[in-house]
Amino acid sequence: MRAHNGVYFYDDHKYLRKSSDLLYSLARKRYCQTLLQVITLWDQRPAVSSPSYPRFLTSWNKAFGKLDQLIRDFSKGNLELERIILTPQQYAWYRGRYKKKYFSEKHAPMDLIIPQGGPVRSKSEQHIGIELDGFAVPCHYEEQLLIDVQKLVSSLEAELRARNALPQDLYTYHGRSCYWNVPSDLSWMNAPGSVWRSYDSLTDCLRLYPDYTMMLADASLLYWEHEGLMHQFSYRTNALERVEIMRQAGGIPKERIIETNEYQANEPEVLRGIIRDQILPFLWF
Repeated sequence: MRAHNGVYFYDDHKYLRKSSDLLYSLARKRYCQTLLQVITLWDQRPAVSSPSYPRFLTSWNKAFGKLDQLIRDFSKGNLELERIILTPQQYAWYRGRYKKKYFSEKHAPMDLIIPQGGPVRSKSEQHIGIELDGFAVPCHYEEQLLIDVQKLVSSLEAELRARNALPQDLYTYHGRSCYWNVPSDLSWMNAPGSVWRSYDSLTDCLRLYPDYTMMLADASLLYWEHEGLMHQFSYRTNALERVEIMRQAGGIPKERIIETNEYQANEPEVLRGIIRDQILPFLWF
């Protein structure tokens, strides 16, 4: 209820404290019910030329107005909107600490900031971050993803044995980079920027850093990889190799990896279409 220029929340005439788990549970239920009404109405919309379209538009605007007012009430009541919109597991993931890729000011101009906080490495990544924020999609930028690649390493060893070309040491380290002792036709594994350089022999894992990571309502993770410099050979090799390793060794389904190019990242409507089609249907329900 609204009173004294504020918003207060009650359940069965019992006042609910702002920190109450019950309050957030009930608020999320109310939010999802209202949002579902808006989505259902939109999915059932008639053709624009239909005589019933004006009546639909009135109903939809009314439902959308209720959703907007509900969000305003939550905000005015000083409730944390992320805690209402997201599932408890999504909220804990979004607010939790995570390992990021090392980033220094020299990597990108400091004016490339995303609304979620922090700098990004390119204008295209900034465009994606802005659009994700516009749709209230919680995300992590360059969160570490560990991929167990023992199967891939074992298959490489088997191939080199079959060639009778298995070296005494399959890989060596120079500083923090891993280099593979392989024949020339496999030299792509040591190409500049190769993801194999992040291989850790102690854990048999690759450390990858997808541009954006999102958690869906079913607690599965969705990855967004922007491939902006595909005209460069080493970058293209690295990008294709990285996504293939995520699928093969990481067991990540194809539909859980979004890939975009420079054209798409510079077209706001294209980005919004990707978000509406590939993220929003799985984000809240």
